[in-house]
Amino acid sequence: MVVVTDVYPALLLVAAAISVTLCVMTWRRSVTGSVAFSLNMLAVTLWLVGHTAEVMATSEALIRYWANVQWVAAIVVAPTWFLFVMAYLGKDQWLEPKRLAVLAVEPVVMLLLLATNNQFHLLWNEPHIDTVTLGWLFGETVTLAAAEPAVGTLAHVAFSYTLLFVGSLYLVRLALASASVYRWQSAAVLLGVSVPWVASAAALSDATSIDLTPVAFSVTGVALAFGLIRYRLLDLVPVARDAVVENLNDSVIVFDRHGRIVDVNDAALAFTDLDEPDVIGASAAEVFTEYTDLIERYRGVADMRKEIAIEHEGVERHYEVDLTPITGRDGSRVGTLTVCRDITERRRRERELERKNNQLERFASVVSHDLRNPLQVATGNVELARETGSDDRLDRVEDALARMDQIIDDMLELTRVDGDSIETSAVNIDSVSNAAWRNVATGDAALTVEAEAVVEADRDRLVQLLENLFRNAVEHGSSGETSEPAVEADGGGSLRVWVGTTENGFFVADNGPGIPVTERDTVFEAGHTTGSDGTGLGLSIVSQIANVHGWDVSVDESRAGGARFELTER
Repeated sequence: MVVVTDVYPALLLVAAAISVTLCVMTWRRSVTGSVAFSLNMLAVTLWLVGHTAEVMATSEALIRYWANVQWVAAIVVAPTWFLFVMAYLGKDQWLEPKRLAVLAVEPVVMLLLLATNNQFHLLWNEPHIDTVTLGWLFGETVTLAAAEPAVGTLAHVAFSYTLLFVGSLYLVRLALASASVYRWQSAAVLLGVSVPWVASAAALSDATSIDLTPVAFSVTGVALAFGLIRYRLLDLVPVARDAVVENLNDSVIVFDRHGRIVDVNDAALAFTDLDEPDVIGASAAEVFTEYTDLIERYRGVADMRKEIAIEHEGVERHYEVDLTPITGRDGSRVGTLTVCRDITERRRRERELERKNNQLERFASVVSHDLRNPLQVATGNVELARETGSDDRLDRVEDALARMDQIIDDMLELTRVDGDSIETSAVNIDSVSNAAWRNVATGDAALTVEAEAVVEADRDRLVQLLENLFRNAVEHGSSGETSEPAVEADGGGSLRVWVGTTENGFFVADNGPGIPVTERDTVFEAGHTTGSDGTGLGLSIVSQIANVHGWDVSVDESRAGGARFELTER
């Protein structure tokens, strides 16, 4: 008759009850890692029940039988725990069929060795019955099966501890680097799985007189139950954070109450030259050294939505910054969530939409006013031609229709000027100037290109720009003596036009009447004209083409007293 204490089996059964309860609870919930967690708890329950039955068994055959049952459970505890940790961390590649098959090889081999151990003794040598004193905690003895481990047992221990080590590394990293809710979740899981393995290591090293691994699993049950209830283990998991935060294009930074960074995503790290371990625990000023003025301006602000403009990598970008307080269970602020959204492209589209709306308004003005005038002229002269039979009236109709045609052409040119449609290359100023000059009815005016130079531009758009400048000079030109140095000239008329280069651009100048100072700020507006034959759109086209190239265009007086249009890189 074996004497067994009432306390030790009762403790084992309590631990088994906790494990099976956790198994049932998680099996019913379709959350991340629930299947692996349930299987792990089922294996733990089987191990505890087997050990309870072993210490309570009254015959050697039953003791050996329940010892073998425990081995079946022990074979799958480590793999199922490892799969639970991988699922909990969102490492779904470990849940793929191929990797699951590889992971299952060791348990299957161990089961085969168990089934053939009586013949080959590859797991352990011939077992014997041993009476063990439980020590000061229980003060009684139990009868257990004991045997010298063989190569199979040692291989299984190595395999199990490898899985434990890898999984624990991931959990420790998460506990150190994550926000507090994940840190406590990870601590609960880590505590729950580390205590049994410490007990197992103590048994293997003969530090304890009995294998306390099943007892340690009672601690596992308590720790994981605490994690389930207090920190919503399996409901709020790091994979949710990774799937949402890491895949956001927005920069996300979490600060604690002291202003230290406790979490950051890859988009936010792109603003620094640091890795995540160097950022966690540092202040914003220590990490984002280029933006210290901005950080000081909003230091202490916990709730804000504001648009800011900063220079990043030499380019001004616009950001929408949201600061949201993070509160604890008692309502006090424990940190700040910062989300920084790049709205540069949105602002660009808004400006483009505004530009096109303004363009539509200008078109409406042109249609309602500029086209109406020549249309009225044409209509009136047709009626007079019918009454008088004079061909002179028809000539005036033809002139009016030609003006309408020019207005329509200019309007179409304006609609085609789009920054997204230009393709720039190295363009020779001399060549493109002469090409544009040939496309304009210049009469006896003369063109001089003062120097050969190359600019980065869309050739067709640059020709269009120069055509409008040349046409403007010819339409408003008059007699005048030149004081500009002429290098080469075509034509011998009194109107002279020069094209030359500046330090960071080029210019087009003439010796015409020039543009009054009071009108120089408005000449680039659509519809502005001082001539009866002008459409008022030519210089607006020039301004738009310059803008899509990133050039500024200005007008001043030339040395000959005429107009000088200068285009410079921004």
